[in-house]
Amino acid sequence: MGSTLSSVMNAADADKQEKEANDALNALMQIATSRQELFYDHIRSPNFDAGLVQMSKVIYKYQYIQCAVDSNPAGISNAINSTLKDFVSGDVVAGITNIVTSSMNFLLGNYSANQSSTTMYTLSTGELGGLVRIDTDFYSYEYTSETLKNITKNILVCSIVISSAEVKGLKLNDINAIVQSLYSSSDIKIRDQLWAAVQESEGIHNPVQAAKITLPASNANFVDLKNPEPTDPAAAPARVQPPSASTHPTKINKSV
Repeated sequence: MGSTLSSVMNAADADKQEKEANDALNALMQIATSRQELFYDHIRSPNFDAGLVQMSKVIYKYQYIQCAVDSNPAGISNAINSTLKDFVSGDVVAGITNIVTSSMNFLLGNYSANQSSTTMYTLSTGELGGLVRIDTDFYSYEYTSETLKNITKNILVCSIVISSAEVKGLKLNDINAIVQSLYSSSDIKIRDQLWAAVQESEGIHNPVQAAKITLPASNANFVDLKNPEPTDPAAAPARVQPPSASTHPTKINKSV
């Protein structure tokens, strides 16, 4: 027994709706991928923001795309952090964990025109004194069409780039401000390690090489160390010449 015309039409409509939904989802995936690439190129550009501590070398790049993200950010935050811990550890991963959690809380609760995004830049350091730069970009799009929501209600795009910071050109006050911002109490050891890295980047490897040595004048006379001869003849005291012997005999008068 064949299908009724109405059932065939309904099946055709269902196939058409599913195709349209898949096309919309594929288009959004391309937008998400392009956003990741643009974000990476943007932060690596020297024209990104001259006021920020610039990137030196990229250490780790992480990109994440997820559909049907729950309104509770805990699950997705744990998934991202769990993946990062396989590649990043120590103080850096703790900082990233806080960034991911706070970004997800903001992202899923602040949609405007079906979109929500947040970008963050921060610095981190550890016991070795290395300065790490962390750039993150989170983007989410939420569907309102019932047809599309049957497939997925939203899509999340996450980009995280970890790099070493360019310390050349930083001043001592910059280093002090960075350490004070990252630590609840001043850490002199970390500050000194960072400042040593700045000096090395400027070509100052040790204080002796950096010292300016003033050599003596080329015409200085060191023969008489107790009373050195002045280099300016005009400032020298006049020398008293001893009487010279007369070439004529001295006449002596005798009295009778």
